[in-house]
Amino acid sequence: MNIRAGRLDDDAILAAIDHASWSPLSDPSEHWSIERPFFGPPTGTRPQDVLVAEVGPDLVGVIKIVPATTEFGDWCINGLAVAAAFGGRGVGTALIRAACAKAGAAGGAQVWLKVLDSNARAVRLYECLGFVEVARFTSPFENRPGVDDLRMAADLPLESG
Repeated sequence: MNIRAGRLDDDAILAAIDHASWSPLSDPSEHWSIERPFFGPPTGTRPQDVLVAEVGPDLVGVIKIVPATTEFGDWCINGLAVAAAFGGRGVGTALIRAACAKAGAAGGAQVWLKVLDSNARAVRLYECLGFVEVARFTSPFENRPGVDDLRMAADLPLESG
């Protein structure tokens, strides 16, 4: 597996991976159209904010990491998606580690993210990498009653393992 910076010509493949990865368990908003571009309006995502995972010639995952100073940390993972055929193969872990290394190399001290507590698989993955819950917003989504919006954070560098 290779991790590299995103490029504009990755747009259609990343849009498809991203679209397929989100569901009511992981995203409180309404699902968007498959035709929505990954980069630029309306997402605001820029290639320099993205790392992608490749296996051979195929793009199999994407992570967005941006400087975003809040009370939770100074860099934010703003989305992680892995192609279904590559789930459980370490792609997400590799992307998170690479994103945190990028933030650390840029002087970041702590990475934070948002995750719904209904996305138990993602919560477990983040916990295994050293992220801890730093805030919980109880049932903030009208269309997702009983689902809490978590903030998780990890100090940099991530522990190896």
